[in-house]
Amino acid sequence: MANITIIFGLVLLVLGIVGHTGAGSGDPGTLFPAYFGILLGLLGVMARSDSAKQRKVVMHIAVVVGLLGFAFTVGDAWAYFHMQAGATQADPAIVEYRAAMAGLLLVFVLLCVRSFIKARRAKPAE
Repeated sequence: MANITIIFGLVLLVLGIVGHTGAGSGDPGTLFPAYFGILLGLLGVMARSDSAKQRKVVMHIAVVVGLLGFAFTVGDAWAYFHMQAGATQADPAIVEYRAAMAGLLLVFVLLCVRSFIKARRAKPAE
């Protein structure tokens, strides 16, 4: 899961940078995915530890970060769907990039939960 966390961190970092440079608005709100990407990337690197206990703690922190990021951006995902239906937004670029972030983080959290369940079920068999 550490490598997947690093990959999601890099994807969010790129999304934030592309959003900031490509949106043309220069609004720091488009960098929001990059901040979470950097944090997830660092946690992913920390989770590559040889210590199983440290790996477990760091990955639980990473999933909480992912869940918080999703919670912060789920409103933008909702606004994105309204925007597709014809509603207007003050800054559609921010809504689009944060909606993409919400989708990515939802997938990340679900993958983490699946991994935690799989690890829990495998533990009694050892």
